[in-house]
Amino acid sequence: MIRRFLALVFIASFIPLAGCASRSQRVALRQCSFTPLRTEKLGVENDSLRIRLWLEIRNPGPEVAILDSFHAQVSAQSPLATLSHGGTTRILPGKADTVQILLSAQNANLFALAATLLFSPPDSLVVEGHAWIPGFFGTSQRPFRWSTPYSSVAPRLQGMLGGH
Repeated sequence: MIRRFLALVFIASFIPLAGCASRSQRVALRQCSFTPLRTEKLGVENDSLRIRLWLEIRNPGPEVAILDSFHAQVSAQSPLATLSHGGTTRILPGKADTVQILLSAQNANLFALAATLLFSPPDSLVVEGHAWIPGFFGTSQRPFRWSTPYSSVAPRLQGMLGGH
C-alpha cells in the first residue's frame, strides 16, 4: 500500500514538470517566422471560398516549437477570414517545416478583402481563436491571440493576390 502511494506521489511530482516543457515549446512558436508559400483553391462551401494555404514555419530558437490544432479568425478592422489546422506539428530548433492551413472567406467579402489588402492595407493582422492542446489527462482548449505587422506578410500575400 505504501509503495503504491509513493509511486503515485513520484509520478504526480513529474506531471507539472512535463507541463512546463510542453508549455515552453508552445511559447517557442512566438519566436518563429511564418511565410505563406502557395495556395490551392478547394472550392465553395456554404457561401465561403475555401483555400488550402501552405505556410512555412521557421524556428530560429534553441527549443522545439509546437503548433497545435486550432480554429481562429483573422481580422484587421473587421473579420477577414477563418483559419484552421488539424494535428500537432513539431518544428525542430534551427529548422523549418511546412504546414497546411485551411482558410475560409465569405464570397460576398472577397473583392473587398482583396482591395483592402492591396490598396489600403491595415497596420496589423490579428489572429484570435482556440487551440486544442493534448495533455496527460486529455485534450484541453486554450484561447490565444496573436498580432503581426501587416508589412511582415504583405509581399507574399500581395503576390498571391496578383498585386505588386
